[in-house]
Amino acid sequence: MENELNPYNPIKVLILSDRLIDNAEELADFLDSAGIEVIALVSNKEQALQYCNQKIDFLIIAGYLKIQQSYQIIAEYRKRNISFIAVHWAILDSLITYYCKMYDIPLQFERTLPISEFVAFLKHHYSVEKSSKIKEEKKKGYDYAREHKKKHQRKILELIRKTIQLHIIH
Repeated sequence: MENELNPYNPIKVLILSDRLIDNAEELADFLDSAGIEVIALVSNKEQALQYCNQKIDFLIIAGYLKIQQSYQIIAEYRKRNISFIAVHWAILDSLITYYCKMYDIPLQFERTLPISEFVAFLKHHYSVEKSSKIKEEKKKGYDYAREHKKKHQRKILELIRKTIQLHIIH
């Protein structure tokens, strides 16, 4: 199953887990078979920082993290202006809800559901995010066109001024 959005530019994920390594590996294998590029499977913040120069669409946290400091990778990536969406793939309970609020993790997915549903979930949120970015780019393009037009108008006005000055001198 390929990424229906663009098979040449697959969704890219980084998976972070320090407890559910076997589950995280199973998740990584399934995502890979579904056409989602798994950049790496890491077990702590320091390992995750090694991938901060690579484009990722989702930072997937598999299960809650034993080492709470590893959640700080979210703030660190944001501080470095890395564009990504954090998602907690876990058994959703009050602890996960607490961590999601505390560490600003916007998406949660119940890991006991079929992984194929998680793939659909990621693709849906990826397409929503991409369409939002396209809208932003269109706005920028509109502003750019407007600024370009203003610049062109200033050049024309400057040319008219110079022409008038030449006529006055002669």
